[in-house]
Parts: sequence; C-alpha cells; structure tokens
Amino acid sequence: MKMINVVILAAIGSLPLHINAKPIQKPLDQVSWNFSGDRFHCQMETPLEFDGNATVLVRSGQQPRVTLKTFQRPYFVDSAWLSINDEPWKKESLSYQWIEGRTRGAEELIFQDSHKIKSLLNKMEKGAWAQVSARYSQHQDVKTWELPAIHFSESLQEMKTCMSNLLPMDYPQAKDNLFHFPLGSSELSLQQKLRIADVASYIHYDDTIGTILIDGHTDDSGNSLNNLGLARERAKAVKAELKKVGVDTKKIQVRAHGQRFPLKANTNESNREQNRRVQVRIVKSDNTGRDQA
Repeated sequence: MKMINVVILAAIGSLPLHINAKPIQKPLDQVSWNFSGDRFHCQMETPLEFDGNATVLVRSGQQPRVTLKTFQRPYFVDSAWLSINDEPWKKESLSYQWIEGRTRGAEELIFQDSHKIKSLLNKMEKGAWAQVSARYSQHQDVKTWELPAIHFSESLQEMKTCMSNLLPMDYPQAKDNLFHFPLGSSELSLQQKLRIADVASYIHYDDTIGTILIDGHTDDSGNSLNNLGLARERAKAVKAELKKVGVDTKKIQVRAHGQRFPLKANTNESNREQNRRVQVRIVKSDNTGRDQA
C-alpha cells in the first residue's frame, strides 16, 4: 500500500490547489445508504455517480474506516482527504475535520482515523455531508466526491446495533495466539485472561471448530526435565481458563514441549522472553482452510 501525504486545511475556501468546479454527486433523489452486517462486520455503502461506491466499514477487533472505490481515475492519487461539510444550503457552508487517506491499488482510497470517523458519523446523523477529495500525481487538479447524508440516519441506527453485537475477533485473529510468561511462572495476567475470553467468544460462535491445540514452551533456563513440567503447567493454565469461560474441553489437546522448540535462539533475555510461551491454535474440522467462519 502506498502511504500518501497529510493535507492540513482549515476550510474549503483555503485549498491551495485547483478543485474541479463541480464535485461529483449523485442526484439527491437517487442517494441511498445501504446497510449490511453480521457478527464479524458492519457496513454502510452508498453508490457513487457513474460507478463505484463509498463504504463505512467496521470489522471484528478493528477500528472503523471509510473507503471510496471508483473506476473513473486514470492516474494514481498523490494525496487524499476526507472532510465534513455543513449542509450545502446553509448560508456559510464550511468544511472541517480533515482525515488523511491512503491508497490501495489504483482505485481505492482508505481513511482510518477512528476518532474522527466516529465524529463524522455523528455529524452526518445530524445532517452534515461528507466529502472525499483526491489530488492526482500527474495533475495539480483535485477531484471531489460528495457523500450526502440523505437516508443516512436510518442505516446508521442499524450500523450501531450491528457494532454492539460484533464478536471481539474473527477467525484470522482467533486461529493462532501466543501467551508469554515471566521466568519460572505459569500464571496468566489479567490481560491474557481477557484475550482468552475473546478467543472463547469466537470458539462459541463457530461450530466448525474441531480441535483446539495448546502447546506449552519454555526457554533453556534450568534443566530440561523441569522445563517440560513447567511447559505443561503453562498449557494447563490456559486450558483451565478456556474451561472457565465455557469452552468444551473435549476439543482441547494439551502438549508440553519444554525448551525443545524455541522461537528464537536463547542467547539473550529478550529472546528468552519470546520462548516462554503457550501457543493456542484453532483447527477447523472441515479442513477448508478458509480465512473466516
């Protein structure tokens, strides 16, 4: 992905570049915001004039983002920004709260400032419009797309309900997790217990999970026999926490490896910290290898 420059602007009238005289905008009677979602994603989408779409998207365990995809841009974008505009029929309509964008490929703009996007959604719910602007690398003009808030609030309510029911993680986030331990310890921290609870939330939802593999490891401190026992205690501690949050222990396999399989050479304390770990892996029973449930 190509990172693009920050654009710092105070109001639409202070743009240092030439902006196309007329922003691209769908006729107001054709504007729609369409909601879709499930336990892993919530999305609002509005079609653009000519082709493409603008999307507000939230995925499990991720921050909200706005994307704009269009096939009308023949050149790569050098910089892009997302702004909130007062309703255009106001006597003095200003643009504010700029969000830096980045490109993905030649056709998609992405905006990921979580705090400002949440503010944008709240303001659009009250009637403000959004506007996406992009400057082309081979031209100094700026193309602008208007995103009117027509029929926005209804879809936003569905979006908010969906977001409140999102699972804390999806399969790519849940399928492989590492939990590290202090020297000689098998106790889980509060943060680790919360992470295990998030993994369990996914396990409860996905009925295609066949096996949960828990592998305990140590560094090379001490003797190998003691390390094998410590690795087992660490793995059992994770199993006990999964059981505590309702995971069926019949699906769990606990294995202890001691110091045999280090992630890094045990040549310094930083590396040893990485080796003192338990790995939790989720294996689907259908063996599809797909990335999401």
